[in-house]
Amino acid sequence: MKKKIYLFTNMIGMLLANAQEDVSYMLRNKSRIYAISAKISKSELELAKAYIKGAVHCFTKNKPNENFSVQILFGGVNKDWNGSPLQAFYDYYAAKECTDAEDRAAQDVGKLLKSVLDEDIRHCYIEEQRFTKEYAKL
Repeated sequence: MKKKIYLFTNMIGMLLANAQEDVSYMLRNKSRIYAISAKISKSELELAKAYIKGAVHCFTKNKPNENFSVQILFGGVNKDWNGSPLQAFYDYYAAKECTDAEDRAAQDVGKLLKSVLDEDIRHCYIEEQRFTKEYAKL
């Protein structure tokens, strides 16, 4: 009888240890979300979030097996932000006469993208660190 109890408790201990490792693994890989630096109005911020969320859903619908990043969504051929809600970020830094206004605006959009993905209750995303942070829809 003692042997059966020992085996049972040993098996439960292993299961608990594995579960604890899984939980700590998830907590270790939960990356931090930073606040944006640009001081823009709440309505501009909410509009930018909606714009980013729309871009993410459009991209993942049309290219479901591809990763995306700020550069893919809003850089390259899409780097002209005139007329979009993202222009507010560039305008903020340009008004402060920052020589790197474009880079700072892109960093803020990256921070905002991460928070938008974190707040999205309909889909799960994973973060991959490559040359730039990339995300993939699960």
